[in-house]
Amino acid sequence: MDGEELVRRRFVVLEGELSDVRLPAGATVIRVEDIGVSEPPEVTLLRLLGAEGLRGRVGEEEMEQLVGSGAEFTERVVELCERVLRGAPEDTVLLFDGARRPLIDVVRALAERTGVAVLAVIAPAPRLLGPVQADRPRTLAVLVATGPLFLPFGLFHGSLMSSALELLDADLAYVVDDDGIRLRGAAAEVVRGRPSEGVRAQTIAVLTELLRTLGPGSVDRYPWTYVQLAGRLHALSRSNETKTLIRSLAEELERGRRTLELTALRRYAGSPPVAVPRLSLAMEKRERGQLRAAEAQLSAIPERRPADGWLLHTRAAVACDKGDLRGVGPLLRRAIEAHQVAGDLRGEAWAMLHYGRWRLLSGDFDEGEKVIDAARVAFQDAADFAGVTWAETEQQRLALLLAVSGLGGSVTRPREQPPSSMRSRRAHAWHALFHSVAHGSHQGLWARYITPDLLCVAWVNHCRALRLWPSSTRRASDLVDGSISELSKNLTEFTRLGCPHGEAWTSLELAVRTSLPNSFANARTRFADIGDEAGLAWTTLAQALANNEDPPPEALRELARRYSPALLAATEWPWEHGRFRIPFAARLMIPEPRYEHAELRLPTTESHVRLTLHDDTVPTRLTLQVIPGPRHPWSTAPTLPWLSARATPLTPADVEPEHAVTVRPGPADDTDAGAEFRFTPRRPGRHRVRFTVEHQLTGTVLQEVETEFDVTDTTAAGLTGTTPTALRRP
Repeated sequence: MDGEELVRRRFVVLEGELSDVRLPAGATVIRVEDIGVSEPPEVTLLRLLGAEGLRGRVGEEEMEQLVGSGAEFTERVVELCERVLRGAPEDTVLLFDGARRPLIDVVRALAERTGVAVLAVIAPAPRLLGPVQADRPRTLAVLVATGPLFLPFGLFHGSLMSSALELLDADLAYVVDDDGIRLRGAAAEVVRGRPSEGVRAQTIAVLTELLRTLGPGSVDRYPWTYVQLAGRLHALSRSNETKTLIRSLAEELERGRRTLELTALRRYAGSPPVAVPRLSLAMEKRERGQLRAAEAQLSAIPERRPADGWLLHTRAAVACDKGDLRGVGPLLRRAIEAHQVAGDLRGEAWAMLHYGRWRLLSGDFDEGEKVIDAARVAFQDAADFAGVTWAETEQQRLALLLAVSGLGGSVTRPREQPPSSMRSRRAHAWHALFHSVAHGSHQGLWARYITPDLLCVAWVNHCRALRLWPSSTRRASDLVDGSISELSKNLTEFTRLGCPHGEAWTSLELAVRTSLPNSFANARTRFADIGDEAGLAWTTLAQALANNEDPPPEALRELARRYSPALLAATEWPWEHGRFRIPFAARLMIPEPRYEHAELRLPTTESHVRLTLHDDTVPTRLTLQVIPGPRHPWSTAPTLPWLSARATPLTPADVEPEHAVTVRPGPADDTDAGAEFRFTPRRPGRHRVRFTVEHQLTGTVLQEVETEFDVTDTTAAGLTGTTPTALRRP
């Protein structure tokens, strides 16, 4: 048959070999080959959607809908094929090699509704072989009884490789792109005359042996071959080993996000033997934020030999979500090693991403950034676009943590239109939440409406309950009452999901607002359960302040060891703001000690230097005061020490007096206790002056500060200053 006839008729059924067909010159040919005897038409259509040139036109959300479509499955597959094919080039030809009814009827309807040309090739009757041929290559030949089949060389070993070579020698198979062999229909005749039950048993044995080769690397490379092998095996055998192999294949497909192939496997083999594997179910539960359910599934999976990298890094991811980082590091290192041994690049990239996130949660930003960047590159190399999206989201988490720790970093604004796929919506929602926390905006509040991740929703609700963005139109008492009510609901959310980290922080915030009996004890118990020493220190500090006690030094030391000074400086203290408020960013980490020599100095326990600019004429009069905090010993001491202050110009200017001036600590309104200086600039522009405060008796330097002045005219008014900057403190 020539190409012109196919174009004219649009639908042709041909009995024979593909070599007998001359396709239209320059046509876009989409092939579906090796259609098995037991292959349902809808599986063949799924293979069509997965063919090169069409798969990119099927959205992830559409595939997810196929998985859950139930009784309307076949109808939806046909509708999806029609939609995809309507956008195909006019010269598209669909070629189905090995077609049978009812598939022929289905593809005829596709040709009529979409306008593409369809060629259905029916395999010819197998030719008879001579007795010499029939005695030789028997092992792989039995598979042709299930339909033509492509077999990659990577699946062969031992006797199977010998059988493949014999088939090639006998011209019963041919090599395809140096990657494998395709059995000819005639090969079926080598088993003619043998007992049918014996042929069936040998076919089951060969299919089983081939399926045993499945692993992350091989399934990623030949997903449809394994699906076909599994479907044909299930048509012949329902043994426990068959079910186990099919479950293992389903798990590998789920890990690789092979939604089309997984859907085909479930439809091919039927639901009972391919019930969702526990690991796949655990991953799905985690993606929905249901940590308790995910952990229950994971705990039911026995330890595997060799180690299963996906199982290990999923366990680590759930532990991080729960806020319990104990043991996460060894789990992830084992997971990365297991993926490397298995040659699973995609799995290794995911394990690296979880490792980087663990380092961020621990407060190790440098290591976290390095590993997350490497994971993003690995995802790009593996063409895992969901992985790339999640790596970018973790980079936003890093930017937020760097910003609140005073180390730079800026969280970018997420795009306003949420993505359509479930997995991308999850990443988008977390990105929006990070942006809201970083910028104190309302941007992330809508995240709970566009994500199926209930854990993200719970943390968004936690933000709302803390009134990070309170409305100016409501009374303060309404805000407090509303906060307590929403925090109580939020605690129920975290408890239901199985997130003790969220439970602990919500319990602490409730305790700060209500001071109910045992409220602090509840928070302390939850922090202790996940080994969060920083959370325990916050609880100890909050309880002391609620009881009007001095902040415990051990709690202050513990917080200073684990958080950066910039983050701790964002704490709101009762004597300054009328309430105790912990920086929201503190709960974004379960930090390890890394600031061993740091000390948390409370504003009330420190003295600070105040510089007052009395006029803007030249020379300018300045007053320096040393003001002790309300809990500093100098604020209540009957006798105060004498201090001295010296001013040193760092730019062309004169400061008088040039010698040190005595100063005594005192309240802000006691300007007479301060030291007065006169500043005369020699030129316009920015000027800088350093002030040094010493203990007059011992000569110990207590504080050095610098301040800047902008001088527009050295002979008239026009001098402004800046807040003094502390240089060092003993």
